[in-house]
Amino acid sequence: MGSLGESKFLVVDAADNEKWAGAANGLFIEVLCRISPLENETYEVVRPYAGERLPETVEEVQQYKGVIITGSGRSANDDLDWIERISAMIRTIVSQEKTKLVAICFGHQLVARALGGRVSKQDLFTLQPERIVPSGELWLANLGGGSQLLLEAHGDQVSIPPPRAEVLATSSTAAIESMAIRSGNGHGSIVTWTLQAHPEMPARLFVDKVLPFVSKRMENDGVGAREKLLSFEPSDAGFIMSEMKKFLVSGWPTTTPEQS
Repeated sequence: MGSLGESKFLVVDAADNEKWAGAANGLFIEVLCRISPLENETYEVVRPYAGERLPETVEEVQQYKGVIITGSGRSANDDLDWIERISAMIRTIVSQEKTKLVAICFGHQLVARALGGRVSKQDLFTLQPERIVPSGELWLANLGGGSQLLLEAHGDQVSIPPPRAEVLATSSTAAIESMAIRSGNGHGSIVTWTLQAHPEMPARLFVDKVLPFVSKRMENDGVGAREKLLSFEPSDAGFIMSEMKKFLVSGWPTTTPEQS
């Protein structure tokens, strides 16, 4: 990509459970650094659950080329101060056009809730490879028409998107798998891309750190889940991570080819 000036990114670590011990943010940094490295590319990590301060103003947000919100064992509906502070940062990001936001799983759900959507609890926990099917023009225009096989791990999902969201993809276990959010009143540039799936996460970590704690909440008590996870082929995950890096750096066109 060559030199793009300041290439500083912020990772908002929302995984406050000790079992993760920084793994969530470390995975994003490790993967993104290897994809089309930028000159002077740096990453900062903030842990709001530990009381660390998030960007609060547009000026503070725009110190970063891009922001990533990780997954979490918490629900976006939990009444916790640090979750509300992330919500406030989300609203600040979508009020401007310069800095882009990528939000994964919990982050995807929190973007929906912070902007007026609804997040609902599932009857069963989802922990499996899931085929993500494009359903929006922005996905088709920027990522192509093929479906993507990605890992999922969630007990909640977005049930109603916020008014300004464009739903990009769906799956058999989550109708709203991905969203795009435009800046300002919803007619500006695309500043946020969210995804329910986990393209950054190796299947082995889900087997070791998630499956033992959620199997009783899964269909058939999680029988066969380990084998499905460990047989997962991550080629689509690599493609999505590469596209996320491109989005954080350059964004997407405001219009689709059909609109231009």
